Amino acid sequence: MGDFAVPEYVLRALKYLEANNFEAYLVGGCVRDMLMGIVPHDYDITTNALPGQVIKCFSQFRVIETGIKHGTVTVIIDGNQIEITTYRVDGSYSDNRRPDNVSFSQSLENDLSRRDFTMNAIAYNPSLGIVDPFNGREDIKNKTIVCVGKADKRFKEDSLRILRAMRFAARLGFKVEGKTALAADENALLLNNISKERIYAELLRILEADFPAAVLYRFKKQLFVIVHELEDLSSNDLSAVFEAIDRSENDKFIRLSILFWHLGASVAKEVLLRLKADRHTIETVCLLIKNGSISIETNEIFAKRLLRELPYENILRLIGFLSAIKFECVYELEKLSKMVDTVYIRGDCTSVSALAIGGTQLIEENIASGAEIGVMLNRLLDLVIEGTLKNEKDTLIDAAKKLRQ
Repeated sequence: MGDFAVPEYVLRALKYLEANNFEAYLVGGCVRDMLMGIVPHDYDITTNALPGQVIKCFSQFRVIETGIKHGTVTVIIDGNQIEITTYRVDGSYSDNRRPDNVSFSQSLENDLSRRDFTMNAIAYNPSLGIVDPFNGREDIKNKTIVCVGKADKRFKEDSLRILRAMRFAARLGFKVEGKTALAADENALLLNNISKERIYAELLRILEADFPAAVLYRFKKQLFVIVHELEDLSSNDLSAVFEAIDRSENDKFIRLSILFWHLGASVAKEVLLRLKADRHTIETVCLLIKNGSISIETNEIFAKRLLRELPYENILRLIGFLSAIKFECVYELEKLSKMVDTVYIRGDCTSVSALAIGGTQLIEENIASGAEIGVMLNRLLDLVIEGTLKNEKDTLIDAAKKLRQ
């Protein structure tokens, strides 16, 4: 836990502030990740420089001032964005989400004390080392999520922190410390004050993490606040859902489908609409659930029929979904998956548009017109998929003439 490999552009940002006699530390998720040996996706800096002073320090760079009300400016260095935020103390939280006001501070510890979890309340400067007033390193070592200060206060301030705790636990494989977990339970109903869009975004992050099932099981109360329909499931069905999520791929479509598996497609659609999910996600999840009871056949004709009905990527998701909810059929599904890949890569005809003839030829040969064209082409496609006909122009025209008789 000594020196870290900090990118050059980040070191430059720290040095610019220090050259102007300001304090500057990396803080939050990037420090947590570096302590865990994870390369951060982005880097945040906290400083005692006021926003106007930060802007002046970086006058030769592009600066974005969109967060300046709360003390944050974004500096672009070598094409990389760095958020630089003044030490601050948050005011009261009347909406259980954001502070009504903030005041700037000259104390790093004041700034760290307002943060959500101890593992996110650690600061680091390459020259000065680590500042860890709340023992976040120890909690990281113990794989434990602990609120800074009183958990009840933290969750009442910003109830989205409840879902953040769940998300970190699901992503990192950590446990939520007892008092923190209890406060999350006691304040679960405050999630109703959070926008549906934010709720949905956090739910997806939990579901797409590596360890979602144990977290969802432990925090069922919070899950029921988000999706109250799940509360009607039997304990056996709910356990089956969590177990299936645990053994499924980290794919949001598959895991959402498993979560709503016992509710059915229509209820799943209602829930996803309520959560402000996008249309593509709603349609894909409903499609998977509707096809969750199909009889599986392990032959190429069945694989072709699937490709006729569904896009290739959705077939893969369907197989992933079925593999999770029908664990006893995994062998057959693996075999089917290979057949679908073979047919798809080989470029076999599985759609009307891939037939060697189209409506124009049927009209020219006086075989069909109007609505009859689609009916005839689909009958021909059936025969091609079954292997009765070759997908060749003359063969298909001859067959169409016979079918017309």
